Amino acid sequence: MLEQKYIRHSILAENFIKLKEYQKAIAQYQLALRYRPTEIMLYINLGELLFLSGQTKLALDILYRGSLISLKAGKLTKAQTILDLMTQIDQQHRLTSLVSNDVRTLSQINSNTK
Repeated sequence: MLEQKYIRHSILAENFIKLKEYQKAIAQYQLALRYRPTEIMLYINLGELLFLSGQTKLALDILYRGSLISLKAGKLTKAQTILDLMTQIDQQHRLTSLVSNDVRTLSQINSNTK
């Protein structure tokens, strides 16, 4: 049941994006996150939309949460994708430096355990 709701809201968000109804797409991604709060791509997509709609601070907060989930799951590639996006958005490097340090640390730990 939860999976169906996640899929429905994700599809609705994508359809609203095609129609350039960005606020409606944002609302659908936020609903999808309720049903799958560890889905990293939702954070990336939502963060991009929030930024494009002028909600920079909220976009960075969402992306930061996504980066923490990525790092906790050991998904360094996704964390790096989020870091790259945050770097483009975050002119003062408010949160970007935190994520960058976390990605670097986790990368070093992973390379030392190999």
